[in-house]
Amino acid sequence: MNGANSTLSGSLWIMMSTSGGHVYNMKRYLLRILITSIFLPLLFDTPLIYAQGHQLADQYFIEAQELEKHGKYLEAGEMSEKAVQAERESSSPRMDVLASELNQAGSYYYLVGQYDKAIEYYKEALGIDEELENEAGIARDLNSIGMVYNSWDQYDKAIAYYEEALVIDKGLENEVGIAISLNNIGMVYNAWGKYDKAIACFEEALAKSNGLGQDDQVAITLNNIGCVYDSWGQYDKAIEYYEKALAIDKRLGREASIAGTLNNIGMVYDSYGLYDKAITYFEEALAENERMGIDYQVATNLNNIGSACNSVCAVKLKNGVL
Repeated sequence: MNGANSTLSGSLWIMMSTSGGHVYNMKRYLLRILITSIFLPLLFDTPLIYAQGHQLADQYFIEAQELEKHGKYLEAGEMSEKAVQAERESSSPRMDVLASELNQAGSYYYLVGQYDKAIEYYKEALGIDEELENEAGIARDLNSIGMVYNSWDQYDKAIAYYEEALVIDKGLENEVGIAISLNNIGMVYNAWGKYDKAIACFEEALAKSNGLGQDDQVAITLNNIGCVYDSWGQYDKAIEYYEKALAIDKRLGREASIAGTLNNIGMVYDSYGLYDKAITYFEEALAENERMGIDYQVATNLNNIGSACNSVCAVKLKNGVL
């Protein structure tokens, strides 16, 4: 895409690859599904025994969530680690909550590209959930581990974990979990370049999210479908799905997602060679990220603007305008 970078989830992930950048952006949104759809019910369905350690763990958890809302994933990960430590040091650790807190910490480290640390937390959470025979937690952890293997380009392992999670969620009739697993499997197919299979998975996930009335997940899946069409070179369809996702995110006030989708739309226009229009979207994304104080996204937006400006100059030179 003429050097433009997609909005990524970590400062180390500035990619120059056309399809690769979008795949990483999609991973971020899919992981947000894991955080918002699975973690919260597991935590708050647990009877809260307000021992001092429990109160402190819950406080750290809430603070981590607030940081996550503003895209401050590394800080959120560090806060989640404090929640884990407080839970462990309490007089009677809530093991199901501890598993959720471990998964949550892993999720934040995944978002900033610290995969080794993420999978360590995910596997520890999985061990606890297996001891507790907590099938919903097991499915969540399997999905999370699959995402790490997908990021490592170990697609066979990723699919194996996702499909194991999907079987569990189907047995539980967990429609939310099924949608998540379908999204994640679609992500692997997109990375493999099997776009038709990716679209089929995402469309099935979209139908489930629509049926559940979960607009945030609908927006995520619409964005994922846009990513596939963008990778596929079907730019009109990509913009159509990105615009739908953007409209929902604006209605829900999902600021970080708004910035990410604005950036993605800009990348499509960059691919079209409509650089002025691309710059407009990149600048909108930049303004959002500057307002939220997400420095690594600001850097990515600035890079994209610079790349598009270089493309404008190259076109002018070719046409003898400069």
